[in-house]
Amino acid sequence: MRAVIYSLIVDLSKTYKSCNIRGVYPPKLNLSEKQTNEELFNELKKMINFMKYPQYSYIMKNKEKY
Repeated sequence: MRAVIYSLIVDLSKTYKSCNIRGVYPPKLNLSEKQTNEELFNELKKMINFMKYPQYSYIMKNKEKY
């Protein structure tokens, strides 16, 4: 399960790498394999939130873990 979530995060980060058009910035994801399950879920949640509401990505751009 952990490996599947990790591969999903990596694939999503590659897909949204070059979409910073008109102020839409994809989140910076931690792609380390040595994360806990909770950290993996947080990274996945960041990407899901970006996919739901890309117009709000500029708000989160300057946050510490984003």
